Amino acid sequence: MTGEPETTYATGGDGSQIAYQVVGDGPLDLVFLTGSLSHVDVRWEHPPSARARDRMASFSRFICFDRRGVGASDRLPDDATPTWEEWSDDLGVVLDAIGSESAAICGTADGGQMALTFAATHPERTRALILCNTEAQALTSDDYPLGIAKETAETIVEFRKATWGTEHYAMVLAPSAADDPVTMAWLARYMRATATPRNSAAQLKAEFQKGVRSVLPAVYVPTLVLHRRDLAFPSLAAGRYLADHIAGARFVELPGTDTSWQTEYPDLFVQAVEEFLTGVRPPTLEDRIAHSSWPHRTSRCLASARQRVTA
Repeated sequence: MTGEPETTYATGGDGSQIAYQVVGDGPLDLVFLTGSLSHVDVRWEHPPSARARDRMASFSRFICFDRRGVGASDRLPDDATPTWEEWSDDLGVVLDAIGSESAAICGTADGGQMALTFAATHPERTRALILCNTEAQALTSDDYPLGIAKETAETIVEFRKATWGTEHYAMVLAPSAADDPVTMAWLARYMRATATPRNSAAQLKAEFQKGVRSVLPAVYVPTLVLHRRDLAFPSLAAGRYLADHIAGARFVELPGTDTSWQTEYPDLFVQAVEEFLTGVRPPTLEDRIAHSSWPHRTSRCLASARQRVTA
């Protein structure tokens, strides 16, 4: 097991400080982005998350950071939400700080939009791209029927403002763990460490207005799109859309309902990342799942997790 990682700060061109961690010394750099739910310290208080980090650090130099506005990094005024391009600049600042010329980038949820933007604008620094439970556009439109209506988005923003940092919102992020009081308490604490309810809602409102469909044709790096089969939003079809509109992308369905990658079958997520980046399928996956925190779900997991990969 990896010890508690050290949190360090990189300084951007505008003087803002960005908190980051580096774990492992593998042959490739792997940057992990979780977007608006992120705190480089609190994330690893969840044992399955820490185990997943250690596994990824076994085959990479594993890098994670909090973008401006969340977690341990500098906070932002509610009316000063950066563009995806400006937020993706934070990634470049961290890569410069650790002396990384290029890295594989893994973005989950809205961290995926940051990852996509960086890959499109800095292909020379992007070794590969992995997207999980993300979408190209949140709102529906005449030429994109896979999003949600504006009225629904407004309701979601108000719900976040009213319940962020509570177990009510934790149940939305991880319905599979709704009956697990330890996980619910950790997720609620994780949210509170990330941002205040008002600031988190302000970021979500701005994010709903900023799609990344226009950058998809400019992404030419090897890309893997992962998406939970029964996730309510963004839908499985939204994940397929990403894969269909990125040249050469592969699409893999993961079982489950959770937006949170670490609360439901995290071993399957890590396996997919490792196999994509190294070309080697971990031989002891079933053993790790069988001894995981959810042994009563093992048989269903193994039955449904046989990946459906499309070119």
